[in-house]
Amino acid sequence: MILDQTTLRGIETLLIGLVFEGRVLPIAFSCFMKKFIHKSQNILEHSLILAAMSCFPVAFRPLLILDRGYARVSLLIHLREEGIPFLCRAKRSVMVYLQGQTRGKTLGRFKIKPGQFLRYCVLYHSQKKEPLDLIIYFGKGYKEPWYLWFLREPR
Repeated sequence: MILDQTTLRGIETLLIGLVFEGRVLPIAFSCFMKKFIHKSQNILEHSLILAAMSCFPVAFRPLLILDRGYARVSLLIHLREEGIPFLCRAKRSVMVYLQGQTRGKTLGRFKIKPGQFLRYCVLYHSQKKEPLDLIIYFGKGYKEPWYLWFLREPR
């Protein structure tokens, strides 16, 4: 499943869709206006994810694909605690900690050549230290590598 957000004529729309035969089929959405949010947009995003995932048996939950805007440690911790498998793109400026090391390293400082991919076990966030697997992929023709992390062990 893919979570995305767009603005249509001033109305924010969160959309979750399933990829089916090369197309994205919408299965859940939420519309809102930022000026009317009482607490946080994060709550709306998390609630929509839970509503969509509740449609699937736990053993058959689809992989949730998230873009860089959703790479918040609080959301990723919620997804792990709820057993929701995810793949999330991260910004190159994000700091991670390699297992057993006390000094952090930004993703952009990992050395990789075009055509390569690397995989690391990392801890995300200076205080939370959320364990994630990190894949760095530098596709041929890409301007820069992609940094992808995913839940190491769904529960």
